[in-house]
Amino acid sequence: MMLKCLSGVQESRPLYIVFSVFLGAILSTLFLRMFSISLADIRGIFGLDILQGSWLNVVINAAQLMSMTLVPWFMVIYGAEKILIGSSLLLFFCCILIASFGEFIGLPFLLILHFFIGFCLGVYLPMTISLALRSLNPSVWLIVMAAYSLRVSVGMDAGVGISGSVIETLNWRWLYWISMLFSLAIIFFAWKRMPISPINKALLAQSDWGGMTLKCLGLILLYVGIVQGELLGWWDSGLIISCLLGSSILILIFIIRASIYRKSFGYLNWFANHNLRICFVIACLYGFLMLPNSLFVPSFLSIVAGLKAQQIGEVTNIAFIIYLLFSPFAIMIVRRLEPRLVMMIGIAIIGIACLIGHQITYQWRADDFWLLMIVQAIGECILLIGLIASFVTNIKPSEALHLGAYISIARVLMPALAGALMNTYLRISYDTHHHSLRGYIQTGEQKLFGDFLENIQHVNSLVIRGSHVASFIDGFQFIMWFVVFGLICMIFLKPSPINPIVPTLFTMKK
Repeated sequence: MMLKCLSGVQESRPLYIVFSVFLGAILSTLFLRMFSISLADIRGIFGLDILQGSWLNVVINAAQLMSMTLVPWFMVIYGAEKILIGSSLLLFFCCILIASFGEFIGLPFLLILHFFIGFCLGVYLPMTISLALRSLNPSVWLIVMAAYSLRVSVGMDAGVGISGSVIETLNWRWLYWISMLFSLAIIFFAWKRMPISPINKALLAQSDWGGMTLKCLGLILLYVGIVQGELLGWWDSGLIISCLLGSSILILIFIIRASIYRKSFGYLNWFANHNLRICFVIACLYGFLMLPNSLFVPSFLSIVAGLKAQQIGEVTNIAFIIYLLFSPFAIMIVRRLEPRLVMMIGIAIIGIACLIGHQITYQWRADDFWLLMIVQAIGECILLIGLIASFVTNIKPSEALHLGAYISIARVLMPALAGALMNTYLRISYDTHHHSLRGYIQTGEQKLFGDFLENIQHVNSLVIRGSHVASFIDGFQFIMWFVVFGLICMIFLKPSPINPIVPTLFTMKK
């Protein structure tokens, strides 16, 4: 019985394959969200300062960015099952080491272990959609797309409350033990249900190692420069300037090589596809469009309302529940409308959520954000499912492998860029409003110090609170510009070609 359990599989089981890769996709998004939210607690446990703790977060995401870039190519060479099992085993042992000896491990070793964790987590996302669509009938592809899109809400929305519960109710070690259990399940299903494929030695010999190095180093330097820019002072930091300039040079060289040499890594043949170009731009914009739920509401409730992660999770869980419940309706919409029209509906609903966000005041608390969260979740659901459908219906097999080298930009780099730039924008907006409101206090300074000296601290707290509220309102307004830009991009999308999963303009007219 034991030998039978440990033995491999001779024939593929599609449902189990899909289940294993979807477990990995959910784990990847959920762990990164929980880790970023719990970073302050983790710093205290490991005895790190703010800068040292930030580098833990950086190495995880930088490693994920690297593996997501390389996995589509090496999945074709070595086979998905080898990469899936190998990365899950490495993740399992890294999580055991940190959970068992985390307090006694020095910073260099912690950075190495978290780099390996990030690298393993980045393996799951690129192979999820490709393996799922390859394994299942086209009639259920839309369900697969909806399930895949759900992992975003699991991480961004439900991840807030889960993080608070894990750290405050259970123990920080559960952050890694949960990942360890997920990795065990992935190993079991992959080993039992995915047949071992031979290594494609001919394709391995054609690997463009120089292009891979240029792409990975360029993206990592760009990521470090963006994410650490606010903490290190942007142009006041030599490290940030070096990272941004170095990444620009490396990425420019990579793009020139990829556009000239047909056998280069990430060959830009997909860039000639008009719809793919625009879909890629929209996918990059999505990192900004999901900020109302993923950044604004949690930050407002933390800074202005003074709530903890577990309390904030009670609100963000609403967004996850709505996303989950609305997914079947989104599938019905995509089955009846062309993907570009579906995306227009979704982004318009996100615009409505931003208009609701314009109305926030310092009196808003958790219950006041329900309508905003619900509208935003519905918009994100419709937009993301429509976007994935548009990618699938417009891409050609010859373009899929090369496009895979760039998807990490939209999935990892752009959300990081969106968060970093928005945090900088909120900080500048806060400083501007704070300076403006302080001006009113200085105008009546004599009266304040003469009659209300005992209330000066209270007045200062009101100024800080008002400045934070005004900065979040500016943030919602800023996202509206991305909504407008996204709508303009969608206008220029052409009808999808005839396909077996969603309607096209031709079939609609017929």
